[in-house]
Formats: sequence, C-alpha cells, structure tokens
Amino acid sequence: YLLDFAENITYTGLEISETMKSEAESINLKYLSQANFQLYDGNKIPFENESFDKVMTVNTIYFWENPVEFFNEVYRVLKKDGSFVLTFAKKDFMKNLAFTADFKLYNYEDVEELVAQTNFKRMIRSDKEEWITSKTGTFVKRKYKVLTIKK
Repeated sequence: YLLDFAENITYTGLEISETMKSEAESINLKYLSQANFQLYDGNKIPFENESFDKVMTVNTIYFWENPVEFFNEVYRVLKKDGSFVLTFAKKDFMKNLAFTADFKLYNYEDVEELVAQTNFKRMIRSDKEEWITSKTGTFVKRKYKVLTIKK
C-alpha cells in the first residue's frame, strides 16, 4: 500500500512467523523489487545501527517481550533525525475483544512512560478513530493512537 504512494523508496518488513512472511511476500509480489521481507526473533532487529530513515509498526506493541528494550532497538536502527511511527488500539477498546485475552494492552500514558525510559527525544500524539465491520457483521468504532516518536 505504501509503495503505491511514494517513489524511490524501499521497504523492509520484519516478521516472527514464517507463515506471515510468506503471506506478505505473496500479497506483495508486484513490489518485491522494492520490498524485502525477512524473519527475526521479535527482539533484536537484524540491521546495522542507523540503517533506516523511518520505522513503523501497527498493532505489534501488545506482543513485545520487553517494550523498553525494543524501543531502544528501534532507536538504534534509525538514522539521525529518524522517526518511529507506532500505532495501537486503546486499551478500553481492546479489552472487550475476545481474542485479546493474552495481549498486553496500553493507553497513551502507558506508552509515554515506556518511551520516557528510552533515548527518544520527542513524541507527537494523534488520536484517531474509524468505523470497522466486526466479525459478526456489526459496525464498531475503533479508537486508536498514532505516535510519531523522533530521535
């Protein structure tokens, strides 16, 4: 999706599941000259220091084993003046979903406390909401956060 809206960029996707890596490659066949998908352990980002201009993730923070260490990993691989965009659904919304019982849920304040323990300097908060169709076919308002965290 991103590659349709930008020129002269490359995209690297990290995945902890071989199945999801294969699925990403399959879905993005037409972009494989610009996009690379690889496996990693979910903790150590397998790239040199200052490798990326931007890092983004959507709905993954719930699974990070050690969030502060992972934030610092992202910081490590970001170039000077790089940005990290983190998106997650609010705890109040997520706690009512049956499949999130084992997720670690967050509100903005929780993430702000984690980021304060890292080397990141600035954070911009955006509150968003959208109407989505649930698995039962009903419309549900999903509220989520987009944090742009700057080096």
